[in-house]
Amino acid sequence: MKTKISLLFSLLAFGFLTDSCSYLNWGDEPVPEHYVQKYNNHYLLKEDIAKMLPENLSQQDSLLYVEDLVRKWLENQIIIEKANKELPESNSDISAELEQYKADLLYYKYEDFFVKNQLKTYVTLEELEQYYDEHKADFTSQIDIVKVVCVEIPKTYKDRYKAKSWLKQNTEKSIEKAQMYCYKKADASLFDFDGKWIPFSRLEVLTDSKKLKREGFYKGNVLTAQRDDKIFYILLSDIVKPGSAMPLDYAKELVTGKIVNERKQQLKEKLDVKINHLVDDYLSKKQ
Repeated sequence: MKTKISLLFSLLAFGFLTDSCSYLNWGDEPVPEHYVQKYNNHYLLKEDIAKMLPENLSQQDSLLYVEDLVRKWLENQIIIEKANKELPESNSDISAELEQYKADLLYYKYEDFFVKNQLKTYVTLEELEQYYDEHKADFTSQIDIVKVVCVEIPKTYKDRYKAKSWLKQNTEKSIEKAQMYCYKKADASLFDFDGKWIPFSRLEVLTDSKKLKREGFYKGNVLTAQRDDKIFYILLSDIVKPGSAMPLDYAKELVTGKIVNERKQQLKEKLDVKINHLVDDYLSKKQ
């Protein structure tokens, strides 16, 4: 708040805010000591701006922000005045609508408060697995998903075929040989994205190639791609095609999100039941 106030005083120094000495009396209406803008007998106060002014704005951004707030405030005052003057009385009486809007807004705020204070966001592995198994159809993949082992190696290495051969064998021992080969070569590397499932499109971006699948998109195959002075050998350790269920490891965040959202909905329903019980109790006491 101190930051906001100091910004406002810097705005005063630029002459943006109207500075009056104290409360003056113009007719029957007292005039506030410091106000930002006046429209007839309505005042936009410095304190009102302070409540709306974001923290850590530069002086220039503060001026622009306040200018926008003032303009919006004036627009509201003008439309309110015109509505009061020109609308038929039946249309200008919005007290009932305002009360309902206030009630709806307070209900929403309390509901949000109620949910946030009771929501459990941690999801156990057991809960994940159970939900995934019961709703597997909800986690159908729309894209190709793969697990891979990649070797990136310069084209100049004449013995690079060895790395591809070891990947094709696709055994723990042969992968270790490929890894050791890359370790000994200064510009070669082997990586497997930490053993995680990834979208196949990520490999297309990595290799700058849209032709990877032409060599055969099936488990155990080794794809070859070239980019600049490098060659990529890509072992498809496992694949999931569109229309199949995503692996749980890949869908973990989606599953967690659905579980948490269902908990939120259950808490909202719990609050509705609680309010209805309170209404019923009140009505029964009145009889």
